[in-house]
Amino acid sequence: MRMLLLSLLLLLLLIPMAQAAPLTVANQTWNTRSNWTSHAYYPSKADWRSTVCFQLMTDRFFDGCPTNNELAYGGYDVKDRSLRHGGDFEGVRRKADYLKGLGVDMIWVSPIFQNVAV
Repeated sequence: MRMLLLSLLLLLLLIPMAQAAPLTVANQTWNTRSNWTSHAYYPSKADWRSTVCFQLMTDRFFDGCPTNNELAYGGYDVKDRSLRHGGDFEGVRRKADYLKGLGVDMIWVSPIFQNVAV
């Protein structure tokens, strides 16, 4: 209980320090929408509850281009869960029809993390 109160107090003290950077000329290039002059925007669905979302980890999904695997690195082995498996965005692109056939409407790509170094 004491630790919880201490954590809450610390949080309350730190909240006023959290600030977003204001949009200025100096940081305007960081605003991605200002750089998308030819991008077409589409309206959001009215109801997302019936949308089938498939979450995947790119490295584990499908190896679409084996030539980009780092064989010289020594960290590529599909039998070891802590090393790279070779999946890439080309593999996701090549399997798009397969995913659509499963009824998938949307793909959620998990963040890419550095695997364990050997």
